[in-house]
Amino acid sequence: MAKDKDTKTRKRKRSKTREFAVSAVARSGTSIQIQRCRFVKWEVSGVVAATSSGSMVVVARRNGRVEVISVKGRNCVVGSLPGGGAAISSLALFRDLVAVGGLDGFVRFYDYRRRVGVKSLDSQGGAIWSLALSPDKHAIAAGCEDGSTKLVEVDELGNFNLRRLSKGGTRVTALEWSEDSRFLISGDSEGGIRKVEVASGKILETAQLSSRNEDICVWCISYFKDSILTGDSRGIITVWNSEMLLAEKELAMEGLAGDVTSMCVLGNAIFAGAANGGVGLLERSVEGGWVIHRARRAHLGDVRAIVRYGSKDKVMSAGEDSVIAVQSLKSFLSEKSPVVFRPSAAPEEVPFVQFVKGAALALYDDRVEVWQLPSASIPDSKPTMLLRLKPGDLGGSLVAASIAPDLGYLVVSGPVRMAAFQLKLNGTFEARSVYSGLPGIRTASFVNSGTVGAISMNGDSVLIMDVNGHVQKRWIIEDLVEEKGKLPNTYIQKLDVRVDGAVLILTSDGSLHFMPSTSSEPIVYRKASRTVLISLHPTEDSAAVVTRKTMSIITFNEGECKKRTIARIPETAKSSAAGVSFIESCDSWALHGADFALLARASRTHEATLPSKKARGAEESGVTSIPIEKSTNIIGMGKVHSGVLAVADWPWERVVQSLPPTLPRKLFAI
Repeated sequence: MAKDKDTKTRKRKRSKTREFAVSAVARSGTSIQIQRCRFVKWEVSGVVAATSSGSMVVVARRNGRVEVISVKGRNCVVGSLPGGGAAISSLALFRDLVAVGGLDGFVRFYDYRRRVGVKSLDSQGGAIWSLALSPDKHAIAAGCEDGSTKLVEVDELGNFNLRRLSKGGTRVTALEWSEDSRFLISGDSEGGIRKVEVASGKILETAQLSSRNEDICVWCISYFKDSILTGDSRGIITVWNSEMLLAEKELAMEGLAGDVTSMCVLGNAIFAGAANGGVGLLERSVEGGWVIHRARRAHLGDVRAIVRYGSKDKVMSAGEDSVIAVQSLKSFLSEKSPVVFRPSAAPEEVPFVQFVKGAALALYDDRVEVWQLPSASIPDSKPTMLLRLKPGDLGGSLVAASIAPDLGYLVVSGPVRMAAFQLKLNGTFEARSVYSGLPGIRTASFVNSGTVGAISMNGDSVLIMDVNGHVQKRWIIEDLVEEKGKLPNTYIQKLDVRVDGAVLILTSDGSLHFMPSTSSEPIVYRKASRTVLISLHPTEDSAAVVTRKTMSIITFNEGECKKRTIARIPETAKSSAAGVSFIESCDSWALHGADFALLARASRTHEATLPSKKARGAEESGVTSIPIEKSTNIIGMGKVHSGVLAVADWPWERVVQSLPPTLPRKLFAI
C-alpha cells in the first residue's frame, strides 16, 4: 500500500510539473505544450585521470572521452575529445595541448579546441601508466610497462622528440618532478623508487618498499619542500628524504582504506585520496612534524585523481563514481561538505539529440537511434524505436550525426570517416548506405533532404555537399579571417544552415559570418567572443548568439549589425548552455543547459535586465523558465510539432542505477 501511495504521489507531482510548464509559458503570451522524453539513455562513466593548469581542468573518463572544463566563473565543459581509442591511464596539459597516455603504448597530443590530434608518439616501451609535466613546461615524462621512463621534448621548430631517460625492471606507475625540473622521481608496481638526474639520465638513488605478505605498488608521488611523499597499495603514505631517498616516516590516516591512489600539494598541506573514496589531509607543523586529519568519504569508489582547482586554494577530486568534488583547505578543516558537480550534457557531448518532424535522432558513442515520439493527442502513447544503426568503424567513437527534415537521409561521422544512409520507412526504418568516402566531420546539419552543411574535422573549412559526397560550396578559414597573423590559431567553431541556403559561421576569433541566400557577399559581425551556441532565425536575417552568461539576437544588415540581449543564464545554473532553437508558434527562443530551460520572446523591443537583488529569483521580462524535475539532466530540447516543445531528460537516479554494482547506491546522496 505504501509503495502504491508513493507511486501515485510521484505521478501527481509529474502531472503538476507538466501542467505548470504549460501554464507558465502561456502567461508569457504564448501557448505551447511541453513533451517529456526519457527514451534517450544517458550513461556516465567514471573518471580515470585528471590534470589541471590555471583555470582549466582536464578529466579523462573510462569510456575514453576527455573533457576540458573551465572553472572560471560557472563550471562548464568547454571542449571534449571523442573516445573509442585505447584505454587512458594519465593526462597532462602541455603548451595548449592535451597529452593523453594510453595503455596501447602511445602518447597522443590533442588540440582540444579543434578536437583533433596533433601528434602521436609510440613510447617503444609498452603501455603507458603515468605522465608528468615538468615545472618548466619543457618536457613530459612517461612511465612505461617495460620499466623505462621516456621524455617527450619539443624543440624550437615545434618538433616532438622522444628519448629514453632510464630503464627499470617493472612498470612505472608514478612520476614526479623536482621543483627545479632537474630530477625525476619514479615509482613502480613492485615498490621500487628511483631518483634520476634528467640532464644525464643517471640514476642517483634507489629505494625499496617491502612487505612480507604482499606486493607493493607505488601509485602516487609528491614533492613537498625538502621531502618526497609516496602513496602505495598498503594504504600508507611514506615520507622520504629528498636528497638521499631515505624513508623517514610512515603515515596511516584514519578514514583512508585501501590503496592511496592520488595526492595533491596545496600550500603547506597535502590532500590524499584512497580506494575507499576517502579524501584526507596532512599538514606540516611549525616544528617540522606532521598533523594528520581524519579523512572523510567524498566518493563511492576509487579516488583516481586529486588536482588543483583554479587559482585559489581549492582541490578537485574525481573517481569511479563519475562526479567531481571541490573543496578548500578551510572547508575541509571546518568539516563542510565538498561542492559536487555531476557530469552533465554539454555542447558537442554524447548523447546528442535532434528533434525533427515528430521524431528524434539520438547519437551515442557507438550507434545512432531514431525514435518516433508519442502523439500528444493520444493518451498514454509511447515512443517507438524506428532505427538502431551501428555504422561500423569510422575511426573511433561517433562525433556527429544529423537526420534530414523529411527523415529521408541520415549522416554519421567518426573522427576519421563519415557515412551517409538513405532511410525507408517500412514499419521501422531500413538504412541503406549511400556514401562513406569523405573524411570525418565535427558537426553536420541538413539544409534540405539531400544537402548537408558540415565543418571539417580540423576546423579549417565549411562544406555544403550532397549525400553522395559532391561538394557544392566551400568556405576555408583563410577567406574568413581578416587578420592573417591570427590564422595559425583560428579555426571554424560553429555552423548553422537554413532551408533557403543561408549559412552562419562562427570562427574562434569571435567573428560571425552570415552568408544570405540572396547575396554572395557575407555580412560579418566581429564582436561575438566567448560564444558557445549559435542558431539562425528560420525566416529573418538574424540569429541567436549564446555566451556563458547571456542570449542575444544579432540582426545582420549590410550597413551595421545590431545586437540586443533577450535573456540571461540563471544565476543558479551550474552548467553551460547546451542547445538553442526557435519556436515559431510562440515567437520565442528555447534555450537549455543540463539543469535549466527557458523561453525568451524574440519580438521584444528592449534589452533584458537582471532582477534587482531585492527581487532575486524573479524572472526577467519576456523570459519564462520551464520547470524541470529536481536531480534531472536535460540532454536535448527542440520543436517537434507546431506548439509542441520536446524536452529529453534523464533522471539522476537512473544514472546511479547504471553505475558499477560495487558502488552502494543508497549512499549516493548527492
